[in-house]
Amino acid sequence: MISRNNYKQALKYIENYWKKLTFYFPKNKNIHLGLPNPFVAPSFSEGIFENDQFYWDSYFIILGLVKSNRVELAKGMIDNLAHLFKRFGIIPSRNRYYNLGIS
Repeated sequence: MISRNNYKQALKYIENYWKKLTFYFPKNKNIHLGLPNPFVAPSFSEGIFENDQFYWDSYFIILGLVKSNRVELAKGMIDNLAHLFKRFGIIPSRNRYYNLGIS
């Protein structure tokens, strides 16, 4: 059984980790499609995913954000997906030009 103290420490770790995974990339640059709102990347590896909102991960990330009372960030991620759909007629697997053929 997990102790109350360990549970609180785990929640604090998760709460602090949201900040590390949150990015804002409003303008198109190189292979990346800019998004109008901040978003949470599914993992952090410097130079790899910090500019990517993944379509298939967004649902589960948004569930966690809502549970963590980060509703505005969750709404922004949904707006980002709607933005991509309005712009391209699809929601690509992530916000990169070469993913426009993969939904």
